Amino acid sequence: MNTEVISESFTLTDAIKEHIEQNIEKIKSTVQSPLDVHVFISKEAKHTYAVRFRTLITKKVIFSEKTGDELYSVISDVAELFKQQVLKTLKTREEKRKESPLSKL
Repeated sequence: MNTEVISESFTLTDAIKEHIEQNIEKIKSTVQSPLDVHVFISKEAKHTYAVRFRTLITKKVIFSEKTGDELYSVISDVAELFKQQVLKTLKTREEKRKESPLSKL
């Protein structure tokens, strides 16, 4: 799993990067498929941050976004939402694969 972190309007500190990596590790420990995750963080207003996680799973874009005034909480919240979306997508993909006529050959 490769991770790219991009910030707009402010500088990423080592502590913020570490917090992102910890959340990505939680996702990696749950998801068995390799993923490239793109994280975008921007400062929307004086004390409001937007955090977006994005990946691609079999030609489907998985995108999660949260905003809030506490950056670390927003990162954790969007990472949890992202993990749930990825797991749901992988489960749906597996179910479709099992239902495929080709899987019965």
